[in-house]
Amino acid sequence: MMVVAAYGAVPTPVRYTFSMREYRFRLAISAERYLAHYQGLVRGVVVTLADGTRLEFPAESLRPFVTHDGVYGQFVLRVDANNKLQSLQRVGD
Repeated sequence: MMVVAAYGAVPTPVRYTFSMREYRFRLAISAERYLAHYQGLVRGVVVTLADGTRLEFPAESLRPFVTHDGVYGQFVLRVDANNKLQSLQRVGD
């Protein structure tokens, strides 16, 4: 499990939309750290928000956002009423 401390995170949930919850947070994961996912050592990411809420989601969901430097930026994660990941979007630097 890759544990990441989110910085500047907005307390959760930010917004409800048709029984979906939305969480906003910033990630700063170096390429070296994310490499553990590709090596099969890490399957999930745990983000602790500013209010203490812990979110866990598959590290694989970050693949579209990986650069040579790693994974950086502000993200919005949406889950359904059963806490199943519906979407993850990068919304800023």
